[in-house]
Amino acid sequence: MFFYVTWVSSGWLFVIMSIPTLNVLFSLSRLNVDLIQFFALNAQSEQFMTLSICHASLLFFLFSITSSAHIRA
Repeated sequence: MFFYVTWVSSGWLFVIMSIPTLNVLFSLSRLNVDLIQFFALNAQSEQFMTLSICHASLLFFLFSITSSAHIRA
């Protein structure tokens, strides 16, 4: 019984603590995608467009790693 109560309380504590972190990560990723779209629209050269796409994919990769780490922990 004690282990069950500890497990449930730690689960709720994790959910409460992870909500602000996930909100911050989500808003940052949305902001970065908006910036990348803005730069891609204003870019004259294809090289800059490629850089923006690489930057977006890298950010998405980092965001997926952090969110999966939160879920696994």
